[in-house]
Amino acid sequence: PADILVSHICFAWELVYPASRRILTEQQYLDQMLSRHFVLPHVQHEFEHMANHLRAWLATSDPHVGDRTQAGD
Repeated sequence: PADILVSHICFAWELVYPASRRILTEQQYLDQMLSRHFVLPHVQHEFEHMANHLRAWLATSDPHVGDRTQAGD
């Protein structure tokens, strides 16, 4: 279940326009997916780490922050 959930959540990284990221945040679908609890502690820890990183990225005004660079453009 974690792999499938992560694959859905990763679509958020493809949102380039600030308006798209704002709508994603407002609709709270991502929060529903990110609030999932896992039984295995190491899976829960990694999931929370990913969720925190994604929330921080969504809160920025620059869609190319962190690991997302525009190499070759």
